[in-house]
Amino acid sequence: MEKVFNSAFETSLRIMLLLSVCGNGITADRIAEYDLLTVYSRYFGLSDQVLNGDNDFGFSEYAARRKNIQGTLKDMVLDGTVKVVRGNDGFRYAITEAGFNASKRMQSEYAMTYKKLALVTARKYGSKTDSEIMDVINKASMKSLRR
Repeated sequence: MEKVFNSAFETSLRIMLLLSVCGNGITADRIAEYDLLTVYSRYFGLSDQVLNGDNDFGFSEYAARRKNIQGTLKDMVLDGTVKVVRGNDGFRYAITEAGFNASKRMQSEYAMTYKKLALVTARKYGSKTDSEIMDVINKASMKSLRR
């Protein structure tokens, strides 16, 4: 493995942590949105920290992050850590018992903080549409570019 950051492995760990606090399943787009909001939580008023450190190009990661998440979800379904649930808005992804057990074993400071912030994110944005969330992300991105 040449890289760890943003690898399918790292992405799968974050997805398991995220889905472990999100209930009945969410779309791939929502996973990508929540993941970005969680990692860059300070820029969205969710906390006072940025989990992966300050990065001038953080918001430009969204498109690559979304594509990476979509590919990783396919692998996770095949591995049995995530299942596909059909919803009114398309396919949703939910954590399986195996995935939930794996997420419980992740006890690092990063994992615990990610879960806490993912829960804050899900509570704040759970009633929003994907378009509304993308508007929040785009506004924060524009604000960041002006700095």
